[in-house]
Amino acid sequence: MARHLYPGDIALLLCAMLVVLGLGRTVSSGYPGLLVNHDDRTASLWSCALLPPLISRRRHPEISAAVFAAIVMLQLVVGPSIVLPDFFALVMVFSVIVHGEPRHARTFIALAFVMGLIAAAVIAWSTEVGPLIERSHAFGTVARVDCATFYADGPTWGCSRSMFFSWLILLILITLCLLFTIVIAYWRRARMGIVRNLRERNASIESRQQEERRIAMLA
Repeated sequence: MARHLYPGDIALLLCAMLVVLGLGRTVSSGYPGLLVNHDDRTASLWSCALLPPLISRRRHPEISAAVFAAIVMLQLVVGPSIVLPDFFALVMVFSVIVHGEPRHARTFIALAFVMGLIAAAVIAWSTEVGPLIERSHAFGTVARVDCATFYADGPTWGCSRSMFFSWLILLILITLCLLFTIVIAYWRRARMGIVRNLRERNASIESRQQEERRIAMLA
């Protein structure tokens, strides 16, 4: 994997695509969205669109992460509020920290937290209130009617409380996942730095020994 980046990442991508498309049909029968609700076919298309940036995540981590973030932002507006490959955002953050330029890491970490904030709000709205255009049933209000009349009568105290707690729980979960990923990524980068320094030190020692042997042979 370290010597053959692209073939290894393409193989992982194909495996991830099979898993995502297979699980997508069993995990959910419908996908809420900010504008309209989506079916399995639309969710599968968005899932496939999110996977290609993973191919170059180690060779060009910043570009791959930026493309992934742009696709996710577009998905939050016109697509399903969440699909399974959205969780690969953690992989992209990890790749930027470990394989990217250290000066760019903080920018992408901040971008990840901002997008997590937006994603939590979109998911909470689409599941608790329902889509803006279609205005069909909301996935989170099947068993209660707190937000069932939001578009007709406006927000109620029960609906506002339900949306707030849904947004807060999602935000906490996303934040915890990001923090865990960032800690592991920085640990991995530090470990790679130590290994790289040890290899350079061993190469320097070997080069010096070869030079000493050459001098001894000349003498």
